[in-house]
Amino acid sequence: MSRGRSLPSEEPSAEERRLEYFSGWDGPGTAAVLASGGAAVWVPSGEVRRARATLSCSWLVLDGDDPGQPSVAEWIAGKLSRNGRVGADARLASLTEWQLLANGLQREGLQLIHVPTLLDQLWNEEQDLKRRRPEFSRIVANLHHSEYTGISWRFKVETVRNELRQIGADAMVVTALDEVAWLLNVRGRDVPYAPLLKAFVIISIRDLRVYAPPGKLSMPVREALAVYNCFTNTNNCTRVSDYTSIYADLRRASESKILIPTGGTFQRGASAAIAQSVAQAKRLYQLSPIIYLKAQKNAAEAKGMRVAHLRDAVAMSTLLSYMEGMVKTGLNEVSVAMKVDVTRATQANYVGHSMRTRVAFGPSGADADYRASVHSSRSVYRNSTLIIQSGGQYVGEDAL
Repeated sequence: MSRGRSLPSEEPSAEERRLEYFSGWDGPGTAAVLASGGAAVWVPSGEVRRARATLSCSWLVLDGDDPGQPSVAEWIAGKLSRNGRVGADARLASLTEWQLLANGLQREGLQLIHVPTLLDQLWNEEQDLKRRRPEFSRIVANLHHSEYTGISWRFKVETVRNELRQIGADAMVVTALDEVAWLLNVRGRDVPYAPLLKAFVIISIRDLRVYAPPGKLSMPVREALAVYNCFTNTNNCTRVSDYTSIYADLRRASESKILIPTGGTFQRGASAAIAQSVAQAKRLYQLSPIIYLKAQKNAAEAKGMRVAHLRDAVAMSTLLSYMEGMVKTGLNEVSVAMKVDVTRATQANYVGHSMRTRVAFGPSGADADYRASVHSSRSVYRNSTLIIQSGGQYVGEDAL
């Protein structure tokens, strides 16, 4: 079983699109494939029509928002006999999602087990060059300087440690990529449309541990994080390890209570694999305190947000002025989307999109997941509503 992105703002990088690799579906959803035959994919209501048009007849497309249709657990139970085992990758599901599925399967006499490498192994060994797994981004992370952050990473770490002391935790696992970027004052290019580094962080009362793919931390980042001081000072430095070694490290962690972030309005929380790696007696489930610390903008961060909004306002005003003069000569959804991107790129300090630009006119605007193409693009007139979903990233002015 595999999951795609679960929130509209999530956009996985090419090498993480497991659902798209084996099903052909490039949108959000959950898929299940049976060893004995049968395959189904659950997608949001707004994506059902596109999914059925995209996928082959081998796939049963179900509306994941319709309680009248079978859930993942119900569909699997209808295909398997009792006492069967269902494999899934616990790294790709939040703890809440994993428990809901496990409980649903258990009621049907089935067991959910963690199978973390099967799909990745198939993808890595793919013989078709067009379907072979893309390489992970080699772009290194860089420092987000103090003129933009306002406070140092050391101050942020100590603030989080004070929060941990108050709730009786000895350590915390930071799994949300925006929290990692904020905490370390670094920015990366590992996720489309967001300046994020693919990494985990463990903050304990006595040290800081960063888990990132090899070569992802640039020399300036390592120096700023005092990576090279760990031989002489264990309390005032950052230890760096390979991204995948966090699971083994958590299994042998010496701390007595480790905070595992739970899901909330703005976060899905830690993965089930992270939670399962911590001894049950050591687990402390709670919302990440970084959510609230990050929301309290200091003067430098507030200034950056204001400047970013001004730049984006200029870009959108320029776009609307252009459209006023062009609407009679022929505009369509695709050409407007292209103009949005080109206009925003003219702004100083522009880095890239903060989301995939979507333009919908008239009836298309009723579909929240509508994506204009050369085949579906509607002409734009003055007789209906035009919806534009877009955003930009600017150097030093992101809102993390």
